[in-house]
Amino acid sequence: MPYQQLYDLAYSPPGYPTCSAPAFAPVSSFYELTRASPYAQDLPRRDEAEAIVLQDRQATRGHFWPHGKGISGWAYVPQRSYIPQSPYNPVTILEYKVNGKVGILLSDACNRRFEGLEQRDDLAFTSIPGQKASLRILWPGYQQDFSCQFNVKDARKNVQSISVAKSAHEIACKTKKALDMYTLYTCNDAAWKIGPGHIGLNQLLLVRVVQVSKAGIQPVFCVSRL
Repeated sequence: MPYQQLYDLAYSPPGYPTCSAPAFAPVSSFYELTRASPYAQDLPRRDEAEAIVLQDRQATRGHFWPHGKGISGWAYVPQRSYIPQSPYNPVTILEYKVNGKVGILLSDACNRRFEGLEQRDDLAFTSIPGQKASLRILWPGYQQDFSCQFNVKDARKNVQSISVAKSAHEIACKTKKALDMYTLYTCNDAAWKIGPGHIGLNQLLLVRVVQVSKAGIQPVFCVSRL
């Protein structure tokens, strides 16, 4: 079986978490799928298999979400996928909807405007074991990655997760810091440039949150293309 077919299979294995756009399978999934094939004797060692996947990710810029029009009038922001040191199957743990429509404006969430936010009082981060989570943003066009920690447990209630509404506020505020950081660096893709006259907080929707490691999350955004 050609490597490309095995690679395609690894990127959409049966039973893999489904969203409106597929997440990349981790290197370990590629390796286990290929080694289980009848062509295993013709396949490379684990380190070589990892190199094939990682080199291809680099060549395709490692998009977590592919280019596409996304929601009408909006486009998914094609972030590079965060790859943790230990293999982890990324899975969507939160989806935001306002009055039945996908996503919440980051500017609204940052200013605690939650009118119409569905399930706003539900617990957001029950799958994260600790007090804090690491938020990862890998914006397209920039070499720099943004990472910061924030509390995912309610300090007043100890082990209870913060609410969906508070999660949107925290992520929006951290994303604002990320955008401020990116204005200090050079963007090699004008379509995704951050700053005045380009992309800002009020042009972005927070669509969902993907857990990318045991205590790490990566938000999924759409940008207005109207």
